[in-house]
Amino acid sequence: ISIGNYAELFRILPFDRYLVNSLIVVVFAVPITLLTASMAGFAIAQLESSIRRRLLVFAVALLMVPVSALWLTRFLLFRQVGLVDSLGALIGPALMGTSPLFVLLFHWAFRRLPAELYESARIEGAGALTVWGRVAMPLAVPTIVAVSILTFLWYWSDFISPTLYLKSPDLYTLPVGLRQLFPEFLRLPDQALEL
Repeated sequence: ISIGNYAELFRILPFDRYLVNSLIVVVFAVPITLLTASMAGFAIAQLESSIRRRLLVFAVALLMVPVSALWLTRFLLFRQVGLVDSLGALIGPALMGTSPLFVLLFHWAFRRLPAELYESARIEGAGALTVWGRVAMPLAVPTIVAVSILTFLWYWSDFISPTLYLKSPDLYTLPVGLRQLFPEFLRLPDQALEL
């Protein structure tokens, strides 16, 4: 056991580049997810009950769709837009709130707030964006923290998306970079091959 082994890792593979790529993805994906998921959750919370109920059922149904069912569709979409082999393909799902779960979490947070808060802000002349930004979001801090942590973990540990969308080793994120070490450690000794 030696500390020098860690320095050797950085000599073998560009882990500093992988770390920077992972940080770039997380730095963009977390705020975008917070923005889109909170706006969608707020919009759903403001709808009349019959439409809101349908959208909630739809969101729960989307949660039951396995992520693997979206891989081909996303790949074709990202290829059409020209995002394949760029970090934009990893950040792209954040534009749709990353997961219906995050939209539902914000919806539940905003529905718990008294409707009088929203109504009094509207009486004062606040528009929908002002009510969202100055009334609802400051009162949803626990949800913001929870969604931020979950989104960070989602993008930081994502192995499949970089494997699907990235071709250039310079764009690999940390999970893909760590996976490149496995062949080095799983190589059999020469004596075992002779047997």
